[in-house]
Amino acid sequence: MPAERKKKGKKRGITRDQIWKIWDTVSPRDWYEFFNSFKRESNIEFAGDTTLKCLCPHPKHADTTASFFVFTAKGYAKCFGCEYYTSNPIELLALLMDGTDADAVQLLNERYHLNFLPRKAIEELRAQKTNQNTKQAIMRVCNQVMCDTIANPSKYPYAKKAVDWLANDRKVPTDVLHALPVGVMPPLTELGRLLVSDYKKAKGAWDIDTKRSPAPPEDVTDNAINYLTDSFSAQFVVGGVVWPLHATPTEIARLKIRGPNNNDPKDIVMPLDEYEDLLGMYGLGWKPYQTLLDPKTMSEWAYLTEGEMDVMTYMAYSLKRGMPNFPLFSVGGKGGSAHIEPIFKAAGLTGAYMIGDSPNKGASGGDVVVRNWMTKIRNLRVKIFTGWDALVPSGDLDEAVLQHGIDKVEEQLWKNPSKTFIPAWQWAAELAVVAIDNLPERDYRMMVDVAATMGGCLRHRHDIEKYAQEIANLYDEITIPILKREIASSEDSEAGFILRCTDALNDHFATLATKLEGGNRWLLLYAKRAREYRRIKLDSEQSLAQELAPTTGNLLQFVRNEVGFPAFMDDPNELEGQARRRADTAVRYYLKEACLDMANGVPDLTSTSTLRQGYHTVKKLDGTTREYVVCGKDVVHIERSDTGEPIYNHLDGPYHDGILFDLGLSNVQEDTTPWYPGGLTPKVLETAKDIEVGPLLTDLERFFDIGFQFATHDIMPTLLAAQTLIFPIMNAFDRQMLMFITGETHSGKSTLMSAFCGHSSPAIRLVLCSQGIENFTAAGVIAATHCDSRLLCLDEFEFDGNKSEHVRTVMEMIRGLVSEQSRRVTAFKDGRGSRVTQHRHPVILAGITGAERPQDLNRLLIVEMKKITSRNSPENILVKEFGEARIQEMSRQIAVGLYPHVPEILMHYREIKKQFVELNALLPFQVEWRYASALFGAMALLKYLGRDWQTFFREFVEKNATTIHRASTVNESSSLLGAMFNNGALFMFDEKRKVSVATLLGSSATRSEVNTHSCGVYYDDATKNVMVLLGQAMPVLIPPNHPMRNAPEVRVRDTLERHRLALTPEEIKNSGMIQRAAPFMGANISVEDVVAFHAHPWLNESSQPAAPAASTDSDKTEEEIQEQLEEYDDWG
Repeated sequence: MPAERKKKGKKRGITRDQIWKIWDTVSPRDWYEFFNSFKRESNIEFAGDTTLKCLCPHPKHADTTASFFVFTAKGYAKCFGCEYYTSNPIELLALLMDGTDADAVQLLNERYHLNFLPRKAIEELRAQKTNQNTKQAIMRVCNQVMCDTIANPSKYPYAKKAVDWLANDRKVPTDVLHALPVGVMPPLTELGRLLVSDYKKAKGAWDIDTKRSPAPPEDVTDNAINYLTDSFSAQFVVGGVVWPLHATPTEIARLKIRGPNNNDPKDIVMPLDEYEDLLGMYGLGWKPYQTLLDPKTMSEWAYLTEGEMDVMTYMAYSLKRGMPNFPLFSVGGKGGSAHIEPIFKAAGLTGAYMIGDSPNKGASGGDVVVRNWMTKIRNLRVKIFTGWDALVPSGDLDEAVLQHGIDKVEEQLWKNPSKTFIPAWQWAAELAVVAIDNLPERDYRMMVDVAATMGGCLRHRHDIEKYAQEIANLYDEITIPILKREIASSEDSEAGFILRCTDALNDHFATLATKLEGGNRWLLLYAKRAREYRRIKLDSEQSLAQELAPTTGNLLQFVRNEVGFPAFMDDPNELEGQARRRADTAVRYYLKEACLDMANGVPDLTSTSTLRQGYHTVKKLDGTTREYVVCGKDVVHIERSDTGEPIYNHLDGPYHDGILFDLGLSNVQEDTTPWYPGGLTPKVLETAKDIEVGPLLTDLERFFDIGFQFATHDIMPTLLAAQTLIFPIMNAFDRQMLMFITGETHSGKSTLMSAFCGHSSPAIRLVLCSQGIENFTAAGVIAATHCDSRLLCLDEFEFDGNKSEHVRTVMEMIRGLVSEQSRRVTAFKDGRGSRVTQHRHPVILAGITGAERPQDLNRLLIVEMKKITSRNSPENILVKEFGEARIQEMSRQIAVGLYPHVPEILMHYREIKKQFVELNALLPFQVEWRYASALFGAMALLKYLGRDWQTFFREFVEKNATTIHRASTVNESSSLLGAMFNNGALFMFDEKRKVSVATLLGSSATRSEVNTHSCGVYYDDATKNVMVLLGQAMPVLIPPNHPMRNAPEVRVRDTLERHRLALTPEEIKNSGMIQRAAPFMGANISVEDVVAFHAHPWLNESSQPAAPAASTDSDKTEEEIQEQLEEYDDWG
């Protein structure tokens, strides 16, 4: 058993609970404002609801691409360029302020009144940093002792036994031992000498380059000796094996020292730590694991096992083969079980694959440790390893790797975990079935007791629910509510009673979020049966009773009927007078504690992803996509079988997997009437698979053909028919449709708009999942479409009318919809914070005058109406031809008809994106990606139905040539790119002159020099393309007098991506340019940081026109620039 030195008086530093309180208190929007206030040049932006992304603010990192992320919900900040990491918000704020921790604490106290951060917290924080530096220094020295002993066994004789034990007894290959987090402890005097040497080396390096760290290194020799002195009373410590147990990827929680022997019990000592309240996990801080824990690629799950040697053996043999494929941590037995959840939370992990010892070990193996771990886990998802039969006769993971090899072990653990790991509830249920079936008699009380005992290790609500359902399905004598209550309360104590109250409340309410308002914290709940929101002021018994009353009624009656009074409390319903009032007060207190328990771990409303009405796709960090449909107050989660068939799950509350569905929470006046008549019932959704999409498309083509007249009538009905079917699932595509209906007065614009949203002619409405806003204002449109995916229809969208200001504001908002989503930030009038709205939905606009700005022309798909004066109204024609009943039937089919087919249509959509370049080359003229991509959704549907989508695209282009040319002849992108490439801003040291990018590209002898000028431009000889890293190129290449010199990066990117020579993001990604540019631009750039172009016009090749000569004068007049740009436009 681990020995620990005698506990000293606890120095209460900044605890991890207090650190989490700071993260919870400072909202993502507040961090956004801190960055803008102190580090505006970092170009901070949101990369998600609770994630921010910017240039690294650390002084030693000259970042040119946004590689710094702040994960506010996970409680840490990390730069993926320089590897800077901190989980301490005080340290992060001090970094932004270029100040001290004291400055950061003062600001936090002034703004948030954090009572737990007194003045003495500054001194304690400094002491905590010294404590951390001490443990890091000890570990460095111990690792060096081990490495030196491997190289020269006679150098440190006391360390030889430990090295031999690791190499010979435990079979750790010595050629990789140096790369593992392990060391050997020297004698105390030797430790002091080595620490002094370590300090002098670090200080010397800092003196040479003071930018290595904001502060000089610290001599922690005395601290280390004081930290370890008591531990050296154990004789095995000198020459003992030392493992670092990490609380975060960069912070050591404790040091674990084991005697190099196989004694039972093991010789172990762990020095007590006055500043650390977590034991830590072995492996969490190992460098090769960090790429697996990258939030952009991680699966959000990690593997847990018991012993350090289990983890160390896996590390060693995975390095021998190459690199590890999954992160494996050691919990260290029962003592570390309470620390699993907080450590996983800080690492951004949401699930654990647990690996106990094999049942082959007998009494010491199997499920004992795993059951203990699970009793402390309330929020993590858990799966248990059951694949030991394939690893016989191994008793643990260490033996399995040595006996079967790393590949065989990974095959069981990693390649297909769905076959070798089962959910915690299923694991417990299988054990319970065996135990119940072995009872001597089928006694109800005994059956419930056994079932509760076997399920008693479960703490996650979902696991308890599934376990109770499974047992109740197998045994008629056991009911779900009784079993759940028994599991929640393993003993009749106050804590157990509170757990039972919590579970009973969870049956009635879905816990959504918390909200800080007026200095008070409120718990937001959703009453499942009433389908209404409830707000309970935490720590207020009066608010509790008032808000619960409509659902639970009298609190005493509620406890009696649904919880049961505990043995230590008399039934208040049988009491009178003062005794009854005391019991009532006690019940209120326990229910208040239950509400506090419900609030544990629940995110703040400001940091929660929110969705409103319509069909939504949500991309998770692990690369998977979730599908939801919100219709009125119904929320449906669409899962897919292995064959892609939909499985519709109606949620019992507006919250799922970290996503909050706003069904009137932010606006109690919001209309939550289902947009589908009668709501999306299970029957409606299940019958969607029977809808014949092909005939429905044909009917819609006839609908638009006979009902309306278009300037390009031959092709437009097919487009509108296909697009009408696509609108309800438009959120599945990365490009949202922006359509503009234009034409003379009385040409049918408003009636066509009614076909989509029912504005003036509801009888012919086709798209139920839509909203039309009449007499709109910009603020009204922004509020109505925030997180709402329904089709937006705006009539009378005139740029020169009375609403021109609103029209321009809305137009600016929807521009971003051509690339994933649009985000708008609006400052509050009082200057305290701002509101972020997100928009991802298709849009149809209608007006006589079309778009007027160049950046809008190639975003909008123009539908031009043809006016025929003698023609009957479209509504009368359509009602006569189809009948109102058939039109209503079509609208219902359109609403749900494509839900079963989303995966197949998306597959065709992606194929069309890949084939676009080849298809574009066969057209009579080139069509810009931004314009053409608006058609991809309709084309994907046609391809899915077996229609000739290529002919459709070619005919559409030919019929709409005038409109397309108008969109593609915008000079803004050509002007900007020409100005950048012809700006003589690159200094040639050998020739003592300035040249431009175009000059260097013009000669085969100088093209490669573009890459070495640090101007943000990379020429890729393999593809004959040129790539621009905007963050680096803009300040160097955009001329000082150019109108876009000070434009935001997002606008410059937006402009350049419209250039006729621009590559699509998919083409850039597939070309391999980013990887080849890494030696010149850095290894952490992504496709979002660059734009790229076909370089032929600049290469001066015989088949291409020569680029105009570049001036070496970087201060040309505006007239000279314009002349050169006009010349550039003639050839580029």
